[in-house]
Amino acid sequence: MEIWTIIALVIGIVVGILIAFVLFRASVRWERGAAREALERERESTRQELEAEFERIRMEWERRIRQEAIEASQAVIRGRVGEQFAPLLPLFKYNPSDARFIGSPIDFVVFDGYSSAKDGTLDRPLNIVFVEVKTSKRPRLTKEARLLRDAIQEGNIEYELINIEVPE
Repeated sequence: MEIWTIIALVIGIVVGILIAFVLFRASVRWERGAAREALERERESTRQELEAEFERIRMEWERRIRQEAIEASQAVIRGRVGEQFAPLLPLFKYNPSDARFIGSPIDFVVFDGYSSAKDGTLDRPLNIVFVEVKTSKRPRLTKEARLLRDAIQEGNIEYELINIEVPE
């Protein structure tokens, strides 16, 4: 073989290797780009799915919170109505005319016998009763109501007359 043939063969092999190398690199770049685009599409799809799921959960929690707020509000309203109507119920053992609604820290002060005293038919001492009305199945006193109950039970009750002189 001639030297020029060998040189041409070597040049052809080198050029073939260079072309193969360039084509391989282009193929790798293209595959990387395609993989990157597929990964980006997958990320976007996952992000949209997660956002949709988050929105669904948020709306469900919001619905639950609203429902619980409505139920709590209804319970408070029922309790207040129950407090106001307590003197008209059979379990209220005092004359409704003797009861005075206060609301806080205690619901009623009952001046037991007051109506009879006004009529002049009271044959016993007037009795003052503090009444707390609860409508729940497991009633719990507030801190203030407990303080008032304890003060009454310990006999820490006084009567005071305040006379205000009004100039003429």
